[in-house]
Amino acid sequence: TSEGRNGYSSKYRLNMNPETVGKMFDEERWQIELRRMKRLEEEEIVKKYIFGKKSLF
Repeated sequence: TSEGRNGYSSKYRLNMNPETVGKMFDEERWQIELRRMKRLEEEEIVKKYIFGKKSLF
């Protein structure tokens, strides 16, 4: 039982390692940033498409 408990605590400590938490946080922030950039890019494409269409007529 003590082995399992130690295994759990060490695993928990590993998860709560500031470096690990920081990496997780950075990754989450990166994903959000990536999504935001992608959305902006898509908006630009849509705008260009719409304005391109309008300018043709």
